[in-house]
Amino acid sequence: MVAKELLNKAILPMYSEYSPMEILSWMEEYKVSHLPVIKGKKYIGLLSEADIFNIDEPEKPIGKQKVFLKNISAKASQHIYEVIKLMSEQNISVVPVVDEKNSYLGMITASTIIEKFASYSAVNQPGGIIVLVINKVDYLASQIVQIVESNDAKVLSLYLASEDNSSKIYVTIKVNITDISRILQTFQRYNYEISASFFDEDIDDLQERYDSLMNYLSI
Repeated sequence: MVAKELLNKAILPMYSEYSPMEILSWMEEYKVSHLPVIKGKKYIGLLSEADIFNIDEPEKPIGKQKVFLKNISAKASQHIYEVIKLMSEQNISVVPVVDEKNSYLGMITASTIIEKFASYSAVNQPGGIIVLVINKVDYLASQIVQIVESNDAKVLSLYLASEDNSSKIYVTIKVNITDISRILQTFQRYNYEISASFFDEDIDDLQERYDSLMNYLSI
């Protein structure tokens, strides 16, 4: 999954001829605190809501203002993890995407990232969720899959998370059945530490929370 596959087509870029007040109104419309500014097809920088409030002449075109536009962008071929890292480190609400000639291609929002992750993590498919805590040196994906399949189930998605300076990892498994009691028992027999599990009503509640989040982030 790379940046060019994550573009939010619903949000338009701001042209250098636009005034800061016009751009601010679009930020409110799109529910973001940053928007890219372009001149022709070229990306010239990212403007923040805070920058606008510090401009002395808010009715004057942004291209004629003495305002510092942040030169923040992602290349079309950059991986989604790099995009997320950039968004987090720079504390920005959108990530502009450009080609090798710095021509503007589009932008990525938090909602598009979440939607993509949801599609890859099978969040919309019925099934149970199991979270295991495992020592990093003991992690063996093939054994986890084997345990699930020995109980007539399939792994829909599996992803890892870890904390800094920790020797343990959290393994979140989505399976294709909602009655996961036998799978849990098998993991326990193999001395796996089960951090959490969700099924039936729990899954419905998680789906409702996900749908609510997507409605909130929807542009």
